[in-house]
Amino acid sequence: MGACLDPPNHGWIITEFLNMTLKDWLHGPGKRKKERVTALPPFEDRLAKALEIAQGMQYLHEHKPMIIHRDLKPSNIFLDDAFHVRVADFGHARFLTNEEKAFTGETGTYVYMAPEVIRSEPYDEKCDVYSFGVILNELLTGQYPYIETDYGPSKIALEVGEGKIRPALPKHEENIEDLIELIQLSWDEDPDYRPSFATITRGLKLIYNRLANSP
Repeated sequence: MGACLDPPNHGWIITEFLNMTLKDWLHGPGKRKKERVTALPPFEDRLAKALEIAQGMQYLHEHKPMIIHRDLKPSNIFLDDAFHVRVADFGHARFLTNEEKAFTGETGTYVYMAPEVIRSEPYDEKCDVYSFGVILNELLTGQYPYIETDYGPSKIALEVGEGKIRPALPKHEENIEDLIELIQLSWDEDPDYRPSFATITRGLKLIYNRLANSP
């Protein structure tokens, strides 16, 4: 929004003030708990947040060169004063050029980290799609990923890396089979099966409009 310069050694940038994360909005303040301490936001609002995250990530992945976030999670997603999404915290983000094709090395947060990243295999932008799948499931269920287990982050990473677990999916109480299918595709073991964010955005718009117009 602006800048203050004091050359040659100092400079400041002025940005939007954002003091609420998606984690706080969905779960309430404080540490991870098995039982909810605040009311779950309306389903339509949670789905709208998922769509805005996908739109933000689509912009990053369609940037030239591509920007891979590499640490997408609710505490790195902020809400502005109108409760619109801001994808933030680019400390792990990297440009991915056509010459590079893929990264290696473990980075990110275990609970949201793609299996190929955990295994230190080559990976590309589809690692962000995996993280989004976990976040989308978290938004739909209103539960922290893997809260149904007693596993710590390292145990979760081991199980995910071996292809054994994913977070518990939403119950089929609402007409959301297409959303569940989108989640499962997004966190598929094979990155090639995971959709692009352009595809995810289109799908979520259709689902949102269908649910918003249903009786």
